[in-house]
Amino acid sequence: MRFVFLFIFFSFCTSACTGSSASYSDVYRSISENEQLVGLTEICPSDLVPEKDIHFENHTSDCGQNQNSCLKKCLRGSSNHCFGLANHLNIVDDRPSLYSQSLYAKSCQLGLVSACTNVGAGLKNEFGLKQANCYTETFEKTCELDDPWGCTMYAISLIYGEGTEKDLNKALSVMRGSCRFGESDRACSTALELTSEITMGEFEDK
Repeated sequence: MRFVFLFIFFSFCTSACTGSSASYSDVYRSISENEQLVGLTEICPSDLVPEKDIHFENHTSDCGQNQNSCLKKCLRGSSNHCFGLANHLNIVDDRPSLYSQSLYAKSCQLGLVSACTNVGAGLKNEFGLKQANCYTETFEKTCELDDPWGCTMYAISLIYGEGTEKDLNKALSVMRGSCRFGESDRACSTALELTSEITMGEFEDK
């Protein structure tokens, strides 16, 4: 299952996710010294969103066992390995970082739409409204490509008027795409909660 590391809602890391960043020094150095990877974080992910999504394969566990091998596969063009390593590094560090953002951006560039959503979420978490135009445009594009979290995040932007006009009706419409993977998926359950709150008038201007 795809997922967005969206810490404004929840954290994936528990006490079992502890780890020393020192043990990842080689991978961190390789990422930080790769100008192509780091340079991607300077581009709004909306400009990297592919025309269509690629098949998703979950390599998070594999990348946790062999980070260097996973990074090599990423740099050779495997979007799913970029995504898997980014997921693993986020779990280890319990926060978005230059390293995971670089890898998500590369995964996005290579064709995995949910990775683009993750980059947008990272921008929102780190920079807030300063990057609202960028991340909202990203969420809009990934929602159009049927990414559930993209739809939920785009709806949130519409609800609060972040980088776009506030539009509760459009938010409701957009969230119809949030439940592609069923109600147990966090993107869907969050969208259902928001839908209920909109219906009850929680976001109406007072």
